[in-house]
Amino acid sequence: LIPLNISFVTLAAMTAFFPYISENFNKKTFLANTYFKFLKYSFVFALFVVILLVNISDFVIPFLFGESYLGSITSFNYLLIGATFGASFRIVSGNYLAALGYVKENMYIAIFSIMLNVVLNYYLILKYGIEGAAISTAIVLAVSGFLGFFLIITKIKTHKLQRLVE
Repeated sequence: LIPLNISFVTLAAMTAFFPYISENFNKKTFLANTYFKFLKYSFVFALFVVILLVNISDFVIPFLFGESYLGSITSFNYLLIGATFGASFRIVSGNYLAALGYVKENMYIAIFSIMLNVVLNYYLILKYGIEGAAISTAIVLAVSGFLGFFLIITKIKTHKLQRLVE
């Protein structure tokens, strides 16, 4: 619950900025500059929150959920690491793709992420239990974020930007 809510601030900012990205879909410099600013600020914010929460997780988990949840601290920390990439790369890239009309590409990333999550969960849960599920989720958040990142970079770099949705 807590790790995945780190993306709330980035998601709110992207939602507010969505119309500007969409309006300027054909301005390569604007898109590149704003994309990297969003990435930088969202990553720094998420990293700050994650470092803080990892360092106080021994206190936060028992305080919020009780002593019986002390065994979940490692899983919590794995999810926090994944949330750093989810709150920055995945949220920013996913919203940029949608604003530029690349909804289908966003869908492909989501479908791939689901399949990867199922496969990783199968193997990692068998081997590591609940920590395997946390590791799987962290990996999927990072991979999906980087896929979106590379797709956006390719679209901006080659300037193959077109309004696909009116």
